[in-house]
Amino acid sequence: MRPPDAPAVDAVIVTWNSGPDLPACLAALPPTVRPIVVDNGSDDDVVAIAEAAGATVIALSDNRGFPAAVNVGLQRVTSHVTLLLNPDVIVGEGAIERCCEVLLGDASVGLVGPNTVTPDGRPEPPAARRDRRAMHILLESLGLTRLHPWFDRQTIRDRSTDRDVDAVNGAFMLIRSDLLRALGGLDESVFLYFEDGDLCRRVRDAGYRVRFVAGASAVHAGATSTSRGDPGAQARAYLHRLDADIEFMRRYGHRGEAGLAVAAFLVRAGIGLVVSRWMKERRLRYAAALRWVWSQRRGRRPPAAV
Repeated sequence: MRPPDAPAVDAVIVTWNSGPDLPACLAALPPTVRPIVVDNGSDDDVVAIAEAAGATVIALSDNRGFPAAVNVGLQRVTSHVTLLLNPDVIVGEGAIERCCEVLLGDASVGLVGPNTVTPDGRPEPPAARRDRRAMHILLESLGLTRLHPWFDRQTIRDRSTDRDVDAVNGAFMLIRSDLLRALGGLDESVFLYFEDGDLCRRVRDAGYRVRFVAGASAVHAGATSTSRGDPGAQARAYLHRLDADIEFMRRYGHRGEAGLAVAAFLVRAGIGLVVSRWMKERRLRYAAALRWVWSQRRGRRPPAAV
């Protein structure tokens, strides 16, 4: 039973140098939501900002990665429903209430997500999508998904009605707290990125549905914290993205898909080096990616922490 003074929803918000984003994020939350801010060793004043706003704050001494920080916050959750929320998200009016209705109104639904959009109003592809496949990675690496929407076989473009999907946007995921605990929280073997696809897959494998809620919306700026890092940190963040992508293929892909993903990323890094020939920061990123992806031929070697 939930304690009588417990909030309707606990929101676990992981921060890392997120000071410029957090005030608007917290201000948009309704009174029924208790924010639990877990800070991953930030250098800015984000902890003071969270404390001043009345949030429950857990300040970690170093950057443990996103999944590990979420799992620390989960230990403080007392509500039946947990919201995993990025600090660069501004929740739309009534969005959390609508998502709770969908989640708690059907026992077969385990996790839901809203229609996240960019600050200029464009729908975000991750908000409703199919499972990641190596062919998606290959088409992206060749630049074909930018040429025509037909090549993007992962994104579900019809956002007009609620629907079951394979995965929703990890920037805003509402999940049953007991289910999240039963699944062991987020997978800490991946430092950053694609934890949403992995969690949604495990929710579905546990026999629950993942639901996209069309009538709820949220604005997601995206990649604000990593973009503030130095070029080296940005390059490492990019490697974490590749690592999470390949690891998803190893776990859930068909035979040979992980190898195809590695080959696709080698192609992407090679193309990136050519295209970014006179752009120092991008060249650093793709050079690091080329070396790291090549090393994956002998098995997984996770990148160093950001």
